[in-house]
Amino acid sequence: MTDVGAPRGSLERLSGAKRELLTSLLLTRGRERAASRTIGRRDPGQPCPLSHGQEQLWIAELLGDGQSRYNVPYGIRLRGDLEISALRTALDGVVARHAVLRTIYEHRPDGTPGQIVLPARPMALPVEETADEDSAVAAAHREARVPIDIRTGPVLRARLFRIAAHDHLLVLVVHHIATDAWSASILFEELAELYDAARVARVPRLAELDIDYADAAAHERARESGDYERRIALWREQLATTETLTLAPVSVRGTARTGRRIHHRWDAQLGRDLRRVAESSRSTVFNVMLAAFAVLLHRYTGASRFAIGTVMANRDRQTERLIGYFANTVPLVTEVDGTDTLKDVLTRATDRSVWAREHQVPFDVLVDGVAPERTSADSPFFDVMFVFNNGPGHELHLPGISFAPTPLHSGAAKFALDLSCAVTDQEVIVSLEFDHSVLDVAGAERLLGHYGRLLTALCTEPEELVARVELLTTAERNLVVGEWNRTGQDFPDGATVHGLFERQADRQPDAPAVVCGNDVVTYRALDERANRLAHALLALGCGSADRVGICLRRGIDLVAAQLAVAKTGAGYVPLDPGYPAERLRWMVADSGARFVIGGDPGPVVGAVTTVEPEAVADQPMSRPERAVRPDDLLYLIYTSGSTGRPKGVLLDHRGRVNNFADFNRRFGIGPGDRVLGVSALAFDMSAYDVFGTLIAGATLVFPPPQEERLPDRWIDTIRRERITVWHSVPALFGLLIEEAESRRCTALPIRLVLLGGDWIPLSLPARAAARLDDSARLVSMGGATEVSMDSTIHVLDQVSPQWRSIPYGAPMANQTAYVLDSALSPMPVGIAGELYLGGVGVGWGYHNRAGLTAGRFVPDPFGPAAGARMYRTGDRARWMPDGNLELLGRTDFQIKINGYRVETGEVEAALRELLDGSAVLVAASGAREDAKTLVAYIVVNRDAATPDDGELERGLAARLPRHMIPAAFVRLDSFPLTPTGRSIGGPSPRPR
Repeated sequence: MTDVGAPRGSLERLSGAKRELLTSLLLTRGRERAASRTIGRRDPGQPCPLSHGQEQLWIAELLGDGQSRYNVPYGIRLRGDLEISALRTALDGVVARHAVLRTIYEHRPDGTPGQIVLPARPMALPVEETADEDSAVAAAHREARVPIDIRTGPVLRARLFRIAAHDHLLVLVVHHIATDAWSASILFEELAELYDAARVARVPRLAELDIDYADAAAHERARESGDYERRIALWREQLATTETLTLAPVSVRGTARTGRRIHHRWDAQLGRDLRRVAESSRSTVFNVMLAAFAVLLHRYTGASRFAIGTVMANRDRQTERLIGYFANTVPLVTEVDGTDTLKDVLTRATDRSVWAREHQVPFDVLVDGVAPERTSADSPFFDVMFVFNNGPGHELHLPGISFAPTPLHSGAAKFALDLSCAVTDQEVIVSLEFDHSVLDVAGAERLLGHYGRLLTALCTEPEELVARVELLTTAERNLVVGEWNRTGQDFPDGATVHGLFERQADRQPDAPAVVCGNDVVTYRALDERANRLAHALLALGCGSADRVGICLRRGIDLVAAQLAVAKTGAGYVPLDPGYPAERLRWMVADSGARFVIGGDPGPVVGAVTTVEPEAVADQPMSRPERAVRPDDLLYLIYTSGSTGRPKGVLLDHRGRVNNFADFNRRFGIGPGDRVLGVSALAFDMSAYDVFGTLIAGATLVFPPPQEERLPDRWIDTIRRERITVWHSVPALFGLLIEEAESRRCTALPIRLVLLGGDWIPLSLPARAAARLDDSARLVSMGGATEVSMDSTIHVLDQVSPQWRSIPYGAPMANQTAYVLDSALSPMPVGIAGELYLGGVGVGWGYHNRAGLTAGRFVPDPFGPAAGARMYRTGDRARWMPDGNLELLGRTDFQIKINGYRVETGEVEAALRELLDGSAVLVAASGAREDAKTLVAYIVVNRDAATPDDGELERGLAARLPRHMIPAAFVRLDSFPLTPTGRSIGGPSPRPR
């Protein structure tokens, strides 16, 4: 870990190039100490305490998992005539000089930690022969990953890999409890001097050390500040309203964090620009680079007030020559808003840095005072670290030996992101350690590229708004906006749904169109029945501006009614007979419908004319001569609204024709197929069951009315009717598979399963594969009612163990998908934003809700056509590297728990991962807004072991902040379902 602090040596010797060092030095509290505070030798007979910094790491080790996360490895490539005996002598000399390198740490009987300084003894330096450079580097990485046990030591170990006679790789691994970035330069300087002295048999030119690290630790403890309590109160106020940075859907916190470190360099010009901006802003390069990092985190997460960790060197003239961990970790509370300029962010970052330096307290004291119930090795305040290394360089100059650093990494990650920066006269160097659960290597490389663009923007365009800085490169933007949205396909652009049905009726008039129980109707007969009903509506004055309610149960009359309304040019309004009468009346009144087909039980509304399907036998069988256009209304369908008032969504023929044609072409759905219609009329999945099936020339089969909601009878219908296509929400298909499992059914004739409208359990595809024919395909569909229902698609081959959820898929034909931030800028691959859907399927908007329509149906800045719109879904999603979308939850399912903003979708995603994809619902419990708790409702799989509450709490604690862990877990056999088959989050059992 690198740090912020004063330079080594006297201030008078600082060069102009090191003005940054002087600024940091003067800002750090306690840098100039009075003579009365000089560190003296401790009493060797007294127990030796840990410094605050050491205790922080000791606690982290205690709460950790034995990983190598606090290993600090150095790889040094040495080419030349290396004298190994002199190198051994030099290592022994460094360890003898610095007692901290031969110290072990104990857990005392009173529960406090202590340190024991061991006598100096020769240090092991194994020499290992390697075949070549690659094998040496691989072995060095393995060495870097071997954990150090601070209880037994040694805290410093060395190993030398011989690549050739005059080519070696030296690996030093030291535990962080004994070192910091400043210490590394001391280690290398003294190692070089001691090596040269041993080589030529002279006395080393190193000043005696008056004190050791343990003396400094004892002195620090003896000077405990009485001002801590006041400062902690200020810190508590600062940290109370910070947001948690969500860098990944489920960032694993606490244990088993694997990671990697990558590096990036920019030329000296950027360094000069950074110094210029710092000087003109009366700030420091540290703050300039911090401000750019804060903007990056804001753009990646949308958070506006959050904490970033940093470290301060905390050295003075007495400690500047000591190896040891003197750095103090400090949280910097950062505020960034899209309406800020980059200069605004820099000014704020400068102020906050100065405040933090002036009010710093030892980090372990801060944790005890603000967040005492620490449950993991992670910081309770932040999971992102920013470090500016302005100390001496880390170079090992041995006489006659060329030096080249070989970057090594312990394989563990201490934080989600840990960004280290340095600016020299030659270059700007950044390195990023990242948690593998947050980023992959490609994502980390992109992040550093975006960081570089922000650094450049801050130097060249400081007055630019944060929201308007372009993060993505041209290639990245072309990928997520262009290439992955090249979905153009020919489709019947000038056709209507009923017109395409009529083509099939002409092509195969005697083929079965709809089956319901024992009733079968051919294409010709269905066309004639729909024509009669259409003529009846026209005779009553129905026209293209009308809305016609349909209140019929599933069956042949329902299909005829939907076709009939389309033939008149009007739009139909689905009215589910199972809805409460009052709700049906409201929908009829709100839609402005003058006609309602059916009425079982029909709404009773003043000026509405009810039309019974069986009362139109005297009407003509010929097709009405009505000019219906593709952009005429097909239906107005109601969905639930956040205000409790249903929203009516308006969809035209064109969008749905495109959607149906895509499915039928993509999966070869045609006259040989039979589709089981299990979706309710009020759910827009039913539109494909009817129109999509008939456009394909296939047969729509409804379960008999008395069996339509009985999964135990569906299997009989599937086998009897030779059903080949299943289309529903996952919950209904799950009921079918559950029944098939209970009856031990296999090889059901279904060849294609289309699932959409809700989350697909991760376990469902494998369960389905065991019950269907080997050639059956299962398809995940995503989208929204407002965009013709289905906009994205993914064919499932097998579920990857790495998936947190079933992929949302890639855009379907003639449709587009964008993952954007609040300013409608595209998000990088792998980073979450809000999902917007565009293309042919975008609906008209919400009926009689102009304000809501304007907020959700917005201009499409990426569309090729002028006036194109896209739909703001309210879903959080991200692009995966393969061009598929991953759905992460809702942007508006947020609740406050103890002042923290909680996205329930994030908690649900973590629970689904722990429960192997089981259905879960997380909600707030409690009547008072200021006394709410989180409750998780879980559908239990009786055939599989379910983690108990303690296991769930521990699993979540490794993934989520404490305030996001539910206070109770309620287990259910199933969630109640709406008439459309969706899971509901309505009244649930109260937690005990």
